[in-house]
Amino acid sequence: MNNSQKAIWRAMLDTDMNARYWKAMLIKYSREEKRIKIFLAIVTSGTVISIFSQPLKTTQQLDL
Repeated sequence: MNNSQKAIWRAMLDTDMNARYWKAMLIKYSREEKRIKIFLAIVTSGTVISIFSQPLKTTQQLDL
């Protein structure tokens, strides 16, 4: 292999490794984002349920 062939080969390897790296990052952060969204959905729905599950106070209970 001459120098230009080696340079082309290294460039192709660099490109392949770059594509593999960014694919791995995409998979990693997509999974993390999905977990965060599920967590937030559970937490916020729990908050809403707890707010609406408390009985409403009447005007007599509010000491007006």
